[in-house]
Amino acid sequence: MRVATALGIASLASVFLYTALANSMVHSNRFARRIFWLVVACCMGVWLLPALDGIFSNVAYVIIISLLLASLLENSMRRTMDLVPFEAKAITTVKGTPEAEGKAALVKMLVDKMYRNMGSSIGLVQVVSILMGSMRQRRKIVYGVLHDATAAELNYILARVNCPQMMECSGQPFAKLLTSPAPDGRLLELDLLSRAVLIDAFQKIGLQGNDFHQKCVGSIVQHTFGVELTILKGGDSITAQSSLAKICKDH
Repeated sequence: MRVATALGIASLASVFLYTALANSMVHSNRFARRIFWLVVACCMGVWLLPALDGIFSNVAYVIIISLLLASLLENSMRRTMDLVPFEAKAITTVKGTPEAEGKAALVKMLVDKMYRNMGSSIGLVQVVSILMGSMRQRRKIVYGVLHDATAAELNYILARVNCPQMMECSGQPFAKLLTSPAPDGRLLELDLLSRAVLIDAFQKIGLQGNDFHQKCVGSIVQHTFGVELTILKGGDSITAQSSLAKICKDH
């Protein structure tokens, strides 16, 4: 009983801290949010269910199930409304060689498999795929394709895949590869469209409160010059969000 009470108090304290701290890792990482709410729901269940009877016990069940359903709903809405490919007329005119088309199709298929059900079951599907090694294997293949592709192939791939989903489910090594100059990364090989695609992806997966994402966008801005930099800052069809304007000002 003491353990259950301690878990209940800890869960309430965690919810309070989550509400008070707006820029924590949990806020900026969707997978971390799912694990957080799952743990809170389990702790609340261990605390409340044995102590409540009848209608109050049913209310506790409703609260816990609501936490899980809210997470699934947020995942579905975010996938269909937020994490969508970059929209620009220039995307439709990008052409690639058969080799580039094949590599883009491979990356697109692997990203879809990694991202599928990413938020379902409050992230448990993702945990299972990580433990089984399939997530790591798919990330390794995608990273290899991006690392070994020619500059033209890389720009074609970024124009054709769902970059927000790829960046969210792939991790920091991918971001460093694409936003760092040589010899650590391939940023200087990216054309203006690819840089805009990456900035759009970071905006969609979250810039506020995420220092790493802000540094990645800042690196793109720092290594873009002349008319291209004016376009990125100018708020035309490529980018127009205030978060990017702030980062451009800082850098």
